[in-house]
Amino acid sequence: MWYALLSKLKVIFKNPLVVFVYGILAKWYVIFMVTCLVVAFYVFSGLKQAGILDHIEKVTFRAFNDAKSVARYCIPEITNWKNFWNCLSDLPEYEESEDEKKLKKGFEDLLQIDENTDEGNPYE
Repeated sequence: MWYALLSKLKVIFKNPLVVFVYGILAKWYVIFMVTCLVVAFYVFSGLKQAGILDHIEKVTFRAFNDAKSVARYCIPEITNWKNFWNCLSDLPEYEESEDEKKLKKGFEDLLQIDENTDEGNPYE
């Protein structure tokens, strides 16, 4: 399989014009991608300075907490429609359980690597 592919590539690259065209296309691709990355960086930097990204983050976390609250408190009430709709209309505040706190702390401990230690990433 690889031999057939390599033999076809050898035939294609025997023509010097092909190498020239691929070189031009590769340069244009690099120029285009670098420009896109620079523009995206400045767009997101501007959004961060304007406070729009902070607002989006706040709304997203609130939606996730509401979804977790519905899953914990309202789903058990789904057999009684009246209680279920009352729970949805007056949603209780979500509080993390002890197991969730332990899991979150474990994730943070895995992701937080002290730069001054020689341990590094334990999974490398």
